[in-house]
Amino acid sequence: MSDALTDIRRDEVLASLRRELRRKEREFMAEPSREKAEELFLLWKKYYRSPHGYWSGPNRMMALERLAFYHGWTPEKGLGPLPAYYRPKDVAFIEFGAGFISNSSALEDLVADAIRRAFGGPVNYAKYLVKITVEPLKKVSCGECRLFSDYCGSLHCESKSLDELRKRIADAKSAEGLVR
Repeated sequence: MSDALTDIRRDEVLASLRRELRRKEREFMAEPSREKAEELFLLWKKYYRSPHGYWSGPNRMMALERLAFYHGWTPEKGLGPLPAYYRPKDVAFIEFGAGFISNSSALEDLVADAIRRAFGGPVNYAKYLVKITVEPLKKVSCGECRLFSDYCGSLHCESKSLDELRKRIADAKSAEGLVR
């Protein structure tokens, strides 16, 4: 068991690692290479092995899926599942839990990036008015759902396709040996 300050620090490290993974995956999608795939493989392995924080923990099922994808990546493999996960820089996917935003760092990143783009450079000690447009997420199939986790297939899943879910789980489980 750890103390609250240690757990909060772990949350910060996980959030930073998730931001780095998003940035590196965008770079990989723009210009795929073996070197970038190897770097992403190591980052996802680090993410997988990261301890839980106070509020968050690593999505190990998604990490396994990505590890399986990046392990031994070749150009023939293409971009795999990545395009379904990424939106333009001015759009964020926000997930609600039981009355709270469970991935609040995505919203924080969206707002901070928009302000930096609008005003340039660091934005420390300043105030800004922000207008947000909210749209419902279109229904997706299980194969392209970005919420892939240990909870997939539950009663609350709106995109459940058992065949697609089985394939994603099998792909992810194939990478378990890579993190031991």
